[in-house]
Amino acid sequence: MASNVPIEELDPSALQRLLLEEVHRFGFNLEQLSMVDRQLSEAKERIRPQKRIIEGMRVKGHGTASAECLLNNLVGIERIFKQHRQVILDSINRNRL
Repeated sequence: MASNVPIEELDPSALQRLLLEEVHRFGFNLEQLSMVDRQLSEAKERIRPQKRIIEGMRVKGHGTASAECLLNNLVGIERIFKQHRQVILDSINRNRL
């Protein structure tokens, strides 16, 4: 909670408001966490087949530069989602204190 006033000294309406703010923040963070988890899953679903495509191209003797560039972009996006997920988790942990 954001207040420095001891909980027993808060009037009921102030306590209710603070609790609602806490629930809102926590709920928002859980929604964000759920969304980024879906995005991470989708990124992984795109990375796996791209790796297979590159391997197939190598086996057949084809150039893989553009396919590897796409893979690098997908991996970069996955890394950004992982970092964003950690930011959300850190926020959730801060709000629990």
